Amino acid sequence: MKDTLRSSLQKSLESQLLPNEKILWQQQPDPAEMARRDLLAPLAGIGIAAFAVVWVTGMISQARNHGHGPEQVPIGAAEVVFLTVWSSFFAFVAGMAILAPLFSYLDARKTIYVITDQRALKLIGTKEVTTFSPLALSRLKRTKNKRGFEDVIFYRIVETDSKNREHESCIGFEGLRDARPAERLMLKTFQPV
Repeated sequence: MKDTLRSSLQKSLESQLLPNEKILWQQQPDPAEMARRDLLAPLAGIGIAAFAVVWVTGMISQARNHGHGPEQVPIGAAEVVFLTVWSSFFAFVAGMAILAPLFSYLDARKTIYVITDQRALKLIGTKEVTTFSPLALSRLKRTKNKRGFEDVIFYRIVETDSKNREHESCIGFEGLRDARPAERLMLKTFQPV
C-alpha cells in the first residue's frame, strides 16, 4: 500500500484534525484483502438471481394460463407492472450481492486509518468519519487471518436476533498487512500508566 495518499484523501484527513493535533500513524487497508472478505456474497446473489428467474417464469406462466387450461392468454398491464417491479427488485438485490467484493475493494481504496496524539480516526472518502476516543481504545485485540493480514479490534458489538442467536461485529482497523505498529502506538499513547 502506498504511504502517500491521494490529494483528496489527504485534504479530507487534514480537515478532520483538531487544532494542534499531530498525526502519529496512518495507513490504508489492503483493497484486495477487503474484497476477499466478501467473496461469499456473490454466491448469495447468484442464488437470489436463480430464484428470481424461476419465480418470474412461474408467474408469467400462471398469468398466461389464468388457471383455464393450456390456451395462452396475453398478459395484462397489471401483471406486466407487477412482474417488472418485482423483477427489478430481485435484480437490484442480486446485483448488489454479486458486486459486494468490488464495493469493498473501492471502499478500501478511499479508507484511511489514522492515529493521532489525541484519538484514532477511520475516514472513508470525504463523507464518513468515525472517531475513537482514548477510552474506546483501552481494550485492543490484534488478530491475524490465514493470509497474514491483521486487524486491530477496538471493541465488539454483539447483537441477538429473534431466534436468540448472537451475531458479532468487530470495530477497528481491518485488513492491514502489519497491524503491530498501530497496536503498539495505541497502547503506548492511550493506555493509562
